[in-house]
Amino acid sequence: MCKESAVHSLKLIAFNVEGLERELENPLFIESLYKSYICVLYETWKGSDSKLALPGLWDFSLIRQKTKKVGRNSGGVTIICKDSIRKGIKITKASKGFVWLKLDANFFGFEENVF
Repeated sequence: MCKESAVHSLKLIAFNVEGLERELENPLFIESLYKSYICVLYETWKGSDSKLALPGLWDFSLIRQKTKKVGRNSGGVTIICKDSIRKGIKITKASKGFVWLKLDANFFGFEENVF
């Protein structure tokens, strides 16, 4: 069972960041990540699958290859969640800009799994 007592108010956020590297320099953006349980970031333009190294947070990135037309990486999805709920989340599928997450019913105390 989840150790967080406020999971009944699970906070999820999503951002189209148009370049994650730039946003990681913004203290308000970082604060938003820490205030949420799960954050989905689109258009990360991330160039490698390296971890973000944000203490207390776990991350998974789906990288899209650099395109000749734009000259930089484009697209990309990154999922960030608190370490304390990581055991209750499973990546069930990740391909071509889509990531399916399963939130385990037993871990979170839900009636059914949430996808």
